[in-house]
Amino acid sequence: MALSTIGLYCVVATILWMRWVFDLRLEVASWPLFVLGVLMAGLSLALFGFFLSVTAVRYRTSWALGAALEYPGWLLCGFLIPVSSLPVWIQPLSWAIPTTWAMDAVREAASGGSPWADLGVCAAIGLAYAALAAYLGRRLVDSARRNATLALT
Repeated sequence: MALSTIGLYCVVATILWMRWVFDLRLEVASWPLFVLGVLMAGLSLALFGFFLSVTAVRYRTSWALGAALEYPGWLLCGFLIPVSSLPVWIQPLSWAIPTTWAMDAVREAASGGSPWADLGVCAAIGLAYAALAAYLGRRLVDSARRNATLALT
């Protein structure tokens, strides 16, 4: 959640920097829906991060896993390029990541479309990852208590 907060700050700072320094205007058809899409992207990214952290918590080098997934995640979610320009075989993986849908919602809100379907899918997938993470987290804690081990190697 902390990284999502920093990310939201970066979005706001970039928009302000773009306006005040370069005198460029960001044309957004619906600012409330645009902001909702950005907030949903941050929240869903935090929920997906919760799932990844629960699955990697028992390994000391889990930070390397997070670093290795960062840039491919940006590509898969449509932050840098549209998902439609990815190879066809990898697009279903993009659809399983909630921030893909949040980015679609942000684009729809900016262009004047309706982002509600994308926001709904984003929320559903994000909540599914949160439920799965809570379940796995409970299983890992129970296993560590039962076996009196919490190996960090």
